[in-house]
Amino acid sequence: MVKQAAAAGSSAKPAKRRSPHSGRQAGKSGPSANVVRRRAGLTGYEEAWDKFVASVEAELANARRATAEFGKSPYYAPANVVKRAVYKFVISARAKVKLGPLERTIDAIRVAHAGGKVLRTLRKDFRRDGFYWVLTGLHLDCPAANLRKSDVTRFTQHLKYARRHRVPPEYLIGFLLQTGSLAEVYRRAQDPERREQWYLDRAATSSAQ
Repeated sequence: MVKQAAAAGSSAKPAKRRSPHSGRQAGKSGPSANVVRRRAGLTGYEEAWDKFVASVEAELANARRATAEFGKSPYYAPANVVKRAVYKFVISARAKVKLGPLERTIDAIRVAHAGGKVLRTLRKDFRRDGFYWVLTGLHLDCPAANLRKSDVTRFTQHLKYARRHRVPPEYLIGFLLQTGSLAEVYRRAQDPERREQWYLDRAATSSAQ
């Protein structure tokens, strides 16, 4: 059923989106993020970010269509679609882009949504906490993702725990569901030494060979 649903959604063209850097959210208005960038200088990763946001919107639209046609599935739950997209993006970004400029791109978006105020930078070391940065960017720049600030924190921990176990993006949702409730995954992620038993067993087997 999942394959059928994926095929049904893959042929749909994403809706043309308004520029994600308009600096506006529902009920809020502010200067264009591009204005802020002109002051601080472009980072060179604005286009890559825009394409990523557009891809998330397209995946969410495909998931809605698949759900309407085939019924509800954890694979197509909006929160899981966002998690999977962010996880894949950050994992691939480590090899394909310079993470510092991408971090500054997202911070420029944050400043723009704050009305252009000079805010204390959120430099948390993208290499260590890239999920937080990208989720923050979607919270501000992608209304379709419907992310709350609390989601940014919780989802970050879920994704970091999956990365700790070297889970491929296509198995992300299955890993989270098998590990336990979302609250339990969050709790386990708080312990930097925590590993699932299957992962420890596999590591022990590999080292013994």
